[in-house]
Amino acid sequence: MVPAMVLAIAGPGGAAPKAASADLSLTKTDSPDPVAPGAKLTYTIEVKNLGPDSASSVQMHDPLPNQTSFSSIGAPAGWSCTASGESGGVTCTKPNMASGDDATFSLVVTVNPSASGGTTITNTASVQSSTADPTASNNSDSTTTSVKGQADLAVTKSDSPDPVGAGGTLTYTLTVTNKGPNTASGVVLTDTLPAGETFQSDTVPAGWSCSTPAVGGTGKATCTTSSLPANKSGIIKLAVKVGSTVAAGTVITNTASVSAQTSDGAPGNNTATAKTTVSKGADLSITKTASSDPVVAGTALTYTIVVTNKGSGTATTVKMTDGIPSTEGFQSVTAPTGWSCTPPVARGVRNPHLHQDPDAQGREGHVHGAGPGECGDAGRLDHRQHRHRLR
Repeated sequence: MVPAMVLAIAGPGGAAPKAASADLSLTKTDSPDPVAPGAKLTYTIEVKNLGPDSASSVQMHDPLPNQTSFSSIGAPAGWSCTASGESGGVTCTKPNMASGDDATFSLVVTVNPSASGGTTITNTASVQSSTADPTASNNSDSTTTSVKGQADLAVTKSDSPDPVGAGGTLTYTLTVTNKGPNTASGVVLTDTLPAGETFQSDTVPAGWSCSTPAVGGTGKATCTTSSLPANKSGIIKLAVKVGSTVAAGTVITNTASVSAQTSDGAPGNNTATAKTTVSKGADLSITKTASSDPVVAGTALTYTIVVTNKGSGTATTVKMTDGIPSTEGFQSVTAPTGWSCTPPVARGVRNPHLHQDPDAQGREGHVHGAGPGECGDAGRLDHRQHRHRLR
């Protein structure tokens, strides 16, 4: 029988060799936090080998959290990464990681658009290798991210007319738009009337409600809606009256603002301002010509009367009166559209009056006729001519 032979190898000083070990560590951060539904969420993962030896077959694994989907992974040279959003998340490997080395990964996921505000997303990543790790407690790290809806609300404002005459009506058109990405909750639009304006009326879209000053009053108009979906708008119109004593050349500045309970990442478009110049108002003039001069007794004589508003503001409740002399008798009156006329009740009655119906600025009224009568505009006369003919 051959006797057994045992070979023993000793290290320095006669001790047995020490097994290799590598203390791998992993840390993880998130950005942004909070994150909006439908937005990108970036995880920064750092892996280090704290030694004392190289680590073999290193693997970093990050299962994608609920309420997210994979977007991209950035890894340093020497690492190989695969992603499987449904079955295993992201796995990155390296054959060997020397002591003292570190690697930083950038994992980007997309938060589900349907994620509710107030949801917390928790994500844990871990690292391991085939080399013994003396400190396993630092091999993983977790981070939590809050989901908070965001909506970019914007308001624009226009005025009409501009310029506006003192005593005239000015209409502001305010458009509130939600540029997304999420529905805005508790939307509030505020418009404080400046000095020189009083409230007249408002036009409000479905789903909105407004609290305004009384007609003829001053103060603040506040319009609200419980929610405004992304990429939708609400248009509100406010009509105000400019004070009749506001001096020509005055510039009226009116600013509106919008806010919501939902976070707004771009508040720079939450206010809008309209500036309106006050004009000198209405400037009425009248001219009158006769069809023939001299006129043969017993024949018809036609007067052409031209009423003009030369101002930039609107004249309201315009009345033109023509006093007919005793030597003339009224025959007929022809008035332009928008005017109503009251002829004399009997031949020879004097002082015809002419009233104009609501009209726009800058027009003329022409009346032709002979004999007393009255014509007028019960509303307003703008910067145009109106011809009236009396016979």
